[in-house]
Amino acid sequence: MKVSRLKIPVIYGVDHMHGANYLEGGTIFPHAINTAATYNNQFPADMAHVTAIETADIGHLWLFAPVLDLARTPLWGRFYETLGESPYVSKTMGGIFVKTVQSDAEAAPYKIAASAKHFLGYSDPKYGWDRGATDFSEQAMYEFHVPSFKAVIDAGIKSVMLNSGEVNGEPVHSSARIVTTLLRDELKFKGVVVTDWEDIIRLYRNHKTAVDEKDATYQSIMAGVDVAMTPYTTDFGDHMRALVKEGKISEERIDLSVSRVLRMKLEIGLFENPYPRNDRFSRIGNTENRAKALEAARESIVLMKNDHQRLPLC
Repeated sequence: MKVSRLKIPVIYGVDHMHGANYLEGGTIFPHAINTAATYNNQFPADMAHVTAIETADIGHLWLFAPVLDLARTPLWGRFYETLGESPYVSKTMGGIFVKTVQSDAEAAPYKIAASAKHFLGYSDPKYGWDRGATDFSEQAMYEFHVPSFKAVIDAGIKSVMLNSGEVNGEPVHSSARIVTTLLRDELKFKGVVVTDWEDIIRLYRNHKTAVDEKDATYQSIMAGVDVAMTPYTTDFGDHMRALVKEGKISEERIDLSVSRVLRMKLEIGLFENPYPRNDRFSRIGNTENRAKALEAARESIVLMKNDHQRLPLC
């Protein structure tokens, strides 16, 4: 902010998915699968509120949550991150979380941008491998995987993170059919589309649909990606600039993504409040917040009666 030409503040994103789980001393709620098991809509609201007031003051204004993937494949190792297998539960609790975390008055003067993930079908890899290939019908996609994302888009979510894998043989990060036709045209999403960890690079390294990282950058931008999560390199920017100079990508296409990011920053008031504050740290991990998390944990416990010695189930 002090030395940049345009004085545009940075937005910082973090995976606070079940409370302030990356903040020392922060209040940690049960994982989403436990929240779903309560069938109590107060708990996603409590989790959103506590997350907002504990993280906003330290500048964590872009939350990579909620996880809206459905628990469809038991072999998948990240089952616990989901709100279970019910589209109804996922869309209901996901919508409550988004509405609460993005409008929490006690986080003022800050506002938080939530991010729904992972669009689309991330939790349903055919062979159980994380970031693996998904294979499902159009009917299954619209009946099971779309509803939770549609609910949070209707609730005004600011951003969406993409599925790292493939859907029916097509990598999502290079799929205009999924990112533009489905997400933007059909579901009317107007916000920011962000990649997951190094997923543009993976088009070249893993999916083998691009000849190099520059080609992968071209594919992802043309598919509709706005922000690249590339933690160890800035090559994405260099490739993008070269593609514009070569006339392969128009400046108007870049302006479109820039406008989406700027709008998100404006809507959460980042230009008015670009710096964190340190006068309300007493709210982090306080007794009231921990009591909410403890009650959620207690109510999420599921007991099974072992009639006829059927347990454990393998």
